[in-house]
Amino acid sequence: MKIKVSVGGIKVSTKGIELTKRDIHKLLESAGSIALAMLEAAETAEEEPEPQSSAIGFSAHIERAPDLPIEDYFTDDEE
Repeated sequence: MKIKVSVGGIKVSTKGIELTKRDIHKLLESAGSIALAMLEAAETAEEEPEPQSSAIGFSAHIERAPDLPIEDYFTDDEE
């Protein structure tokens, strides 16, 4: 038995193999799956690549202590 299956750009041909209708149907499904995957891959390749994002930034949160009275630190007393 000679069978040719063509789906999209996928072509499968067999010769000298006995296949049932179920086998032929599975062969057709497999060829269709491959053709669809190749079509999706080609569409993805045609899209523009996403621009690279900038480096991750840095941020900090600083809490200040309450202001202390200055006279605690400095005195004009000379002994």
